[in-house]
Amino acid sequence: RMEQLQKANYIHIIGIGLLSMISFIAFLIYKKNYILWFSLFCLMWSLRGSFSNMYLIFDWVPDFSWLIGAKVEYLTLYSSLLVGTHIFHRLYSKYTYPLVNKISLVVNGAFILITVFSPVSIFSGLLIYFFIFLGLILTYVLIAMLNAVIHSEKGSTSLTIGVAVSVGLFFYDLLSYQQIVTANPYVLNIGYLLIYYILGISLIYYTAQNNKGIESDSSMR
Repeated sequence: RMEQLQKANYIHIIGIGLLSMISFIAFLIYKKNYILWFSLFCLMWSLRGSFSNMYLIFDWVPDFSWLIGAKVEYLTLYSSLLVGTHIFHRLYSKYTYPLVNKISLVVNGAFILITVFSPVSIFSGLLIYFFIFLGLILTYVLIAMLNAVIHSEKGSTSLTIGVAVSVGLFFYDLLSYQQIVTANPYVLNIGYLLIYYILGISLIYYTAQNNKGIESDSSMR
């Protein structure tokens, strides 16, 4: 079991880190800020892999502060949702509400501040409330993505598949957190890895198709 967890963690960290690098290269090519934000999102999630589950950071640096490690684990989780919501709002502003983006900023900002300035006993107890908020945001994103699919937005179908899988995986993760089911480490780590690759490839494809459309319009003038 422990060996399984460790292998799954390494697959997750290396895979997400590689996607962050690929996304950064795509940003240098296409110069789109949302791709840079996605690269940052992947970097934070890869970093979080070192500070959660198997807590590999303590194998690499045995004297690392446990308190700082716990705070990094929570801060990267909250920051990832903040960045992810911002990316989605930038991409599909026609199907989102600016108010929801602002609510995400305020709520995640509150979780971040509490984590930075409070002891573990306080900020760790708030995780269940964050999961509830995360579930609401994922449901909102899925509804907005389905709306984008109905209106035949470029790249929306594959992005919707990624979001739908993430919603299912989230509830599986939540059930395991509540100890209702025993989570398989490969399902969680490789599942999240698959989601991010679907989203990353969809983002790059969406950008490439839009660039082709712009270049085609320019050549016809």
